[in-house]
Amino acid sequence: MEQKFYKKLEDNKPTGNLEIRSNIQNCHPGKNLDDMDVLAELGYCIYYHTPEPSNLNLAKKYVSSDTEIESGVWKNSWSLEDVELDSEEQRAENLRIGFAQLRSNRNYYLQITDHYGLSDGAEMTDEMREYRQSLRDLPSNTTDPWNVTWPTDPSDPDGTKY
Repeated sequence: MEQKFYKKLEDNKPTGNLEIRSNIQNCHPGKNLDDMDVLAELGYCIYYHTPEPSNLNLAKKYVSSDTEIESGVWKNSWSLEDVELDSEEQRAENLRIGFAQLRSNRNYYLQITDHYGLSDGAEMTDEMREYRQSLRDLPSNTTDPWNVTWPTDPSDPDGTKY
């Protein structure tokens, strides 16, 4: 979730730690921090910060970059970059974590469709049976737990329900 902070400007780029408005206001009483010219004179910019997304894949890391979205207003964004795993132990640990995460996700998707199998629940269609079987076939039908082709839930074909 993106949050509004402030950062110092050096060479017209945000730098240093995130600052909250009250800290800047305490250091510069009476200054209108809503005025972009005043903010720039004080050497600050508005900075919309998004925390680093979670990532369990040891072969990837998130890298932050700053973008000026309008004069004096910046935001960060995250992109994944490859990391070289140096040892067989690191590669094995990455696979262990990946397959554990895959199984956890698979079990969740099975759990949210369990009601189709109950005698007093919604009737299970052939499409739902095939979907659930495809889930149960994971992870045995994939070699890369970080690059899985997930089956499409017939009760949520556009993927917005869960």
